[in-house]
Amino acid sequence: MSQIRGHSNYLLAGCTSDEEINFPADLSASVDWVRFDGADLPFSIVGMSDVMPYSSARFRDLTENQLKAYERAFVSKTAAMIKKIKPDVIHAHHLWIMTSAIKRSYPSYPLIASSHGSDIRQLITCPHLAERVIAGCRHLFRVLALTKKQQQMIHSLYKIPDSHIVVAGTGFNDSLFTLKIKPKVDPVILVYAGKLSSAKGVPWLLHALQNITDISWQLHIAGEGAGSEKEAIVTLASEISENVHFHGSLSQEKLAELFQKAHVFILPSLYEGFALVILEALACGCRIVATELPAIQEMFSEPYPDYIQTVTMPRLKDMDKPLKQDEQSFINNLSAAIRKQMIAATNQPDLPEHEIKRYLAPFKWSNIFNVIQKSYHETIQMTSTKMA
Repeated sequence: MSQIRGHSNYLLAGCTSDEEINFPADLSASVDWVRFDGADLPFSIVGMSDVMPYSSARFRDLTENQLKAYERAFVSKTAAMIKKIKPDVIHAHHLWIMTSAIKRSYPSYPLIASSHGSDIRQLITCPHLAERVIAGCRHLFRVLALTKKQQQMIHSLYKIPDSHIVVAGTGFNDSLFTLKIKPKVDPVILVYAGKLSSAKGVPWLLHALQNITDISWQLHIAGEGAGSEKEAIVTLASEISENVHFHGSLSQEKLAELFQKAHVFILPSLYEGFALVILEALACGCRIVATELPAIQEMFSEPYPDYIQTVTMPRLKDMDKPLKQDEQSFINNLSAAIRKQMIAATNQPDLPEHEIKRYLAPFKWSNIFNVIQKSYHETIQMTSTKMA
């Protein structure tokens, strides 16, 4: 979208040393990497969540020397990028260590940052890193939040003025995720897309489906996981039903095709910054069953239409772990909601196109980018004013 609007981009990101990432020839000169596992940093790539769909380290486990090396690597690459192209604005992702380090190193440079939710979770669960993160992030001129609730949390936790935080939300690709006629409901096609982890509620989803024996169903799981959590989920699925199919990580094109064939999308997540995948699934005509996340309450006005159904969250500890005494009621409620939407899909496989388009109009990527572009201009102006 930024290229369509006449902007040129330069990407700086982290990856593993052995990762092959191919860009078109005309873009390859506009990309640089901080490589983990040997090239730039001698330790594994660090995930913004403690459980990532690939081998990774956790920020909470990094030593002080590793944290300093992490900061140096990103600041050094940023310095080279600034010298090479002199960007009008730098757009960082996550209110976290890299963003803070760059802001401290270049306090007067136009820097805008997006919060994706996992940064807030890290700040809460890694209190020993809070001071080094807040030291730079609190001086940002513009922060893009996903929801109003997140805006409030950013203001409270990072001490960033409300006037510097913009609720931008996020958008989906409406040229790719589109409505198509649904297949015959025999069986009902269910889909989950996301990480294979407990924090995403996948184990309780599987137990909920185990309760539904009077309606024929298939569950398609798109996404990856790693370690013992992934192994436990795959094992549980094999014990519960032969109708659970794992697709691994899918391209956006393949994910759209899967959504277009599915009748019900389920997101049983216990923590979520902004459930973009719900917008993508709904755009493809899927009925929605999701936990009662703040992001969903902001996305859709209550009362929800009958094809969007939320499930009461269990009480949580450590932000994304259900209390043991609440697990069975969570499973039962999830099972009842899924079953209701399965019956509705049997009676009416296709959703009303005009309603879906009306609900999703504010979330088109073009509309979201208008907010981001305005924030770019404001950041540049505020920086210029402060330096004058």
